[in-house]
Amino acid sequence: MKKREEILQNHPYSVWQGENNGLWYTYFPDSTKSRGKALKKLTSREKLEDAIVAYWTQREKNDIEKQKKQNVYTFMDIYNLWRNVKDQTVSENTAAKYDSDRRRFFDGKNLSKMDIREIDSYAVDIFMHQNIEEYTLQREAMRKLFGYVSNTMAYAAEKKYIDVNPIYSMKSKKYNKQCRTKQKLLSESVIMPEDMKELQERFRKDHEEKRNYIPTYAVELASLTGMRVGELAALRWDNIKEDYILIAESEKTNPKKTEFYIDQTKNKKSRIFPMTEQIRTLLNKIKNVEIEYGYLCEWVFADDKGRVHGPRISSCAKTKSRQLGLNMKGKGIHGYRKTLNSNMRSMGVAVPTAAAMLGHSEEVNKRYYTYDIADIQDKAKIISAVNQKTKCG
Repeated sequence: MKKREEILQNHPYSVWQGENNGLWYTYFPDSTKSRGKALKKLTSREKLEDAIVAYWTQREKNDIEKQKKQNVYTFMDIYNLWRNVKDQTVSENTAAKYDSDRRRFFDGKNLSKMDIREIDSYAVDIFMHQNIEEYTLQREAMRKLFGYVSNTMAYAAEKKYIDVNPIYSMKSKKYNKQCRTKQKLLSESVIMPEDMKELQERFRKDHEEKRNYIPTYAVELASLTGMRVGELAALRWDNIKEDYILIAESEKTNPKKTEFYIDQTKNKKSRIFPMTEQIRTLLNKIKNVEIEYGYLCEWVFADDKGRVHGPRISSCAKTKSRQLGLNMKGKGIHGYRKTLNSNMRSMGVAVPTAAAMLGHSEEVNKRYYTYDIADIQDKAKIISAVNQKTKCG
């Protein structure tokens, strides 16, 4: 369906219905005609659109076969073929990110213009080193870039555009040493306990001064649950249960950030988050405010504009950090997730449990969400206890 919509949108001629006979019309390219196009008419719009899709699908196949015969396939040609398949399995936002990475890393680069049969490990080495140096890439970005190259070459071998994949045995880790390693300060990743206390006090004052500003309540709930922005924006009152919150949906936007819609959570799984007295008190406060101001509807976070969308919640979170003079890095909603997880882990919560509560994998939990947030006094007590056990006499 996505491919069909794309073809219909890119069809260069208008589609219209005749006023007298009710038939549907459009033009197709035709080099044999003096005007370079031929009129096509069918009894319904659906049939005409089917004909349009069939024409351009066959035309694309013909172009591919023609290019095969000419034996001129560049890396970017194969990349685009791989993308045609890959884009059908990912979201629009992910496809848009692929497009952004393509423009950044591939457009205008020598590798992109090379005949796919002439590319070897040395050409890929040069390409990788140039991009790592030009953009001072960290390891995660480097691995993603190598993935684009690796997938494209694997596709070329699978579809017989090349006999053998020349980089089959290459691994991204060979470029690790060249990548920039950035050591983040703890204060750039999580909210320290003293700052969290100030933040909670800020919430309290904000609710007193502007009771009906709903985004602040959403940010406060994020600080207590580690919910993602999209999950907050998609939360319904019927997801609020006696003993838990059911987190089953997330707000998404199209690549141009102009439309909002409700979809599955990031990992496409529902999860439950335990209800606490603090969370229950906050939710009751929200409901009472929304009843008082006439905002109450199916959505937990709504005001006179309707459902509160994710960008407003994110903006509010950044404003809270700015008001308190906190380091802005890691102090958005994502920082709350890292903070909550790190607090749980420091209290002995197992990785599987913490990961399940926040809605990501155990590997992601350990790699990106767990920080040592114990203060120096807590660490001194630990060392004292350890040394006490080994003390003689």
